[in-house]
Order: sequence, then structure tokens, then C-alpha cells
Amino acid sequence: MENKADCPVHNAFFTCFSSRVNDLNQFRLYGKENGVEASGCCLVFNKSGDWLKGPDISASFRSFTNKQNEGFKEPIEADVAGLEDKNLPLYQVAYIAYSDEYIAKEKCTIWLPDARRPKFGIRLKPVGKNLKWHKFRIKELKAALWKLMNLSKIKDEDKKALEYIRYLFKDFAFRDEEEFRLLKIEQIGSDNIKYCQTTKSVYLPYADIRDIVDEVILGTNYEKSGKERKAEVFQHLMRKHYPNVKVSRSSLPINANPPIKKD
Repeated sequence: MENKADCPVHNAFFTCFSSRVNDLNQFRLYGKENGVEASGCCLVFNKSGDWLKGPDISASFRSFTNKQNEGFKEPIEADVAGLEDKNLPLYQVAYIAYSDEYIAKEKCTIWLPDARRPKFGIRLKPVGKNLKWHKFRIKELKAALWKLMNLSKIKDEDKKALEYIRYLFKDFAFRDEEEFRLLKIEQIGSDNIKYCQTTKSVYLPYADIRDIVDEVILGTNYEKSGKERKAEVFQHLMRKHYPNVKVSRSSLPINANPPIKKD
């Protein structure tokens, strides 16, 4: 037995979105600059809400699928290396709750193993107004989970695939975020992966958000982060360079804590 493990060949890159706009908790948790709550901004995409389409699910996993299919003589449909992923699917995050006396049964749409003897539940809110489509999604998700539960043995290839699917599930405590994610699996060492000197992290470029943002909502404490930022300067620059993007100011009641002092 060795006290080491091989590094993963692939890495999951994802971008997170929320259906909640100008939300108090979102600003407090994620809208921070220099440690000051609500000093960041909220980016609003596609205000019309007309974004429900039939996605190409395989687009998120092409790099991973291509690697899995190496050695096969016959071509496989999902093997489409070289194709640009211009329209990655937007996944809705499902929330997992462990059954106890504090979780109301109606909070989850799926209970497993079943509703009579529940151990944990899945919360997946409707998207849009088509309830028939939502019921179909619940039915398919429940069937897939049941299939996994009833497998006597899971293959190593399936375990690797499930490793990345886990990014589409979160703890029930985060349910108010109503999160969606763009997910892309990429092989480590790929030329598509870039390194950011500022954040000291790697990322996968996808789209220039300046072309798709509808509105920028500045946080209540935008000018209190210690970065010497002014709302009117931001508004002026946006109107000059991106006149089609609306700029507004949040008035959520969040007091500014002192900025983080660097040693």
C-alpha cells in the first residue's frame, strides 16, 4: 500500500449563476471586494428570460469522453474533438437534504429510497412555467438515481464520470442560492487552459461577458472597499464604452465592515 495517489487527468471548470438578482445573501457571501460585504457587483444576464433550449449535454464532457473512448475501433457519436463549445448547457443545481424532523417533506420533490422510508431528498425547483416539462425532469432524475442505487457494482469509468457530475449537486443549506452552472471538463495540460497571474489560478476561457451582460448592479458598499472606487466613474466608463449595458446601484441594507488590512 502506497501513501500517495495519482493526480486526476481531468479537471472540472464551472461558472456559477443564480436566478436571484440583487439578493441580500448573495451580496453578503459573494459580492465582496477586499473582504467588504456588498462592495462588489451583480451581473445580470438575459433579462428576457428566454433561454430554455434543448442543450447538447455532451458538450461539457467531450474531453473526458474522448479520453474514455481511446482504443475503440468504431467511431463513437460523442467523440467530436476539435469542435468549439460555443453553447455549453446551463445546468440547474439540485440540492440534497438528509431526512430528519426539521425538513418538511414538501421541501423536496424526490425522496429516496422512497417517500415511506426516506433517508434523503432532492430539491429541484421548476424552471419557467411549463409544469409538464418539470414533472418530466423529476421523473428522469429519479429514474437515474434509482438506477445508480440498484447497481451491484459501479465500473471505474462510471465512477470517474460521477466524480464530475457531483458538481451539479449541493447541500440543502444552499437552496436559497437557486444556482445554475456552466460546466466543462478539460484535460490537464490542454492548451485551452489558461493561467491567471492575478489570482494564481487556472481557468478555461469561454465567452467575453461584456458582450452578453444586460445590467450591472453595484453593491451598496461599492465605494467602501478601500479600493478608491467611485460609482459615477464606473457609470461614466460603462456608458462611454458599453452604452447598451444598464448600470444601477443596490440599496440593500448591508453595513460595511472594515476592509482587510494586508501585512
